[in-house]
Amino acid sequence: MISASDRREALELIGADTTAEARTEAACEVIGLRLQTYRRWRSQGTDGGQDQRPEAARPAPVNKLSEHEQQYILQVCNQEQKVGNPRYILDSLLSIINVSVQTVDIISRLPKLDFED
Repeated sequence: MISASDRREALELIGADTTAEARTEAACEVIGLRLQTYRRWRSQGTDGGQDQRPEAARPAPVNKLSEHEQQYILQVCNQEQKVGNPRYILDSLLSIINVSVQTVDIISRLPKLDFED
């Protein structure tokens, strides 16, 4: 992310250079800036505007765990294991099966991948 002061400085340098008959593209290349970026910053005003990415609204990913799923995973991970309990093996197996089924459910919600032939 580039600060607003760095944007202003880049626009000033390129603007000064291009008024001296230098090509804008070449000036951008010298400072390591894409021409597309320079034009976008220029369209946002003389100071280049502010970077809007930090404040951008981003939707939750489709494969995000629900609150219930998160709580269940934490519960399973944090439960006290009692080896002396005769149901310990059965409870452990049921937990493994339950987590496996939930894992398959989570994986099925992942976006599909397109592989090239």
